[in-house]
Amino acid sequence: MYAARYQELSRNLLEPYAEAIALAFQEETVLDVAIIRKIFASVDPDINPQQPIIRLEDLGYIWWAEGKGNLYEPGIPSLMDHVLGIARDREVA
Repeated sequence: MYAARYQELSRNLLEPYAEAIALAFQEETVLDVAIIRKIFASVDPDINPQQPIIRLEDLGYIWWAEGKGNLYEPGIPSLMDHVLGIARDREVA
């Protein structure tokens, strides 16, 4: 089930951003958009960090926490776990 969703992330070149945000959500239940922008800028300082935010939101990977200002919530926590599992497997290999 998550393989297809992961492929969507991969096709959209979002794996490093998906991994970084999944790590951040391990520590927090919501993240301010300013924090997410900093995280994404650390992944690739040459991009507009708003672009992966919009793309991940479009894919349902993160959700804008309606009524909570500029906060985002994890969209699919178990997919985030899957992304981190793949990242761990890459590190071991």
